[in-house]
Amino acid sequence: MLSIVSYKNFNDLDINFPEANETLSPTTITRINNAIEKGSIVDRNGILWIKADKLSDIWRTDKPTARQMVLEIPEGKFRRTFDGEEYIRSAEVMKWIFYRLESATGTKENLLNYIGDTLQLIMDKPAIRIYKLEAALALQSQRKLLKKERIKRYCIDSDELTGMPLKRGLGSEFSHIISAAYDFELADQIWNGLVVNIETHKLITSQGITEHTDLLCLCEEEEWETSWYENFCDSLKEFY
Repeated sequence: MLSIVSYKNFNDLDINFPEANETLSPTTITRINNAIEKGSIVDRNGILWIKADKLSDIWRTDKPTARQMVLEIPEGKFRRTFDGEEYIRSAEVMKWIFYRLESATGTKENLLNYIGDTLQLIMDKPAIRIYKLEAALALQSQRKLLKKERIKRYCIDSDELTGMPLKRGLGSEFSHIISAAYDFELADQIWNGLVVNIETHKLITSQGITEHTDLLCLCEEEEWETSWYENFCDSLKEFY
């Protein structure tokens, strides 16, 4: 299972929990707050992760049910480890809260709303936003080098999909296989892209292609090169 790296401890974020509805039990609110405070970390991209064994208190369910919910979450992108502990990405935690809100009423609904508001408050903290900004700037800088690095590493002199002679300079681009909009964590990976002529890239973009299976289908339709697919899948599996 992929590990979370370069993190910021929750205690460094100076979090003030929001006021809870007066109808809610102070003991329950304290238990929820403790679960979040003691079970959360932030990774280098400013993403909040919550320890899996704290989720029964956060999802307001029993431990066996929470564990089953955790096991349904894919490893890698949404479920990772840190220091031997299992963590769930906050987006996935929030998804289950919204799911449970669909049928919740009364006190349960108020509790779930409080938890959702609390997690959103944490994700909006300046310290986390700074992490996100730093990660975005680093990614922007790295992406500018990907075409040059891939050409040099693999001695590329032709469009990797069409086989046509590669145009130099602005005539060619590093075209992501899985787009940064679809999965920004892959945006700076040299194996997550192919160097293609600008016309090839424009066609890919015009088709609204954002991930590898759709790109493979386009390649088959256009009779382009498809040998990249297996290597890409191997690299993706290793990454996640």
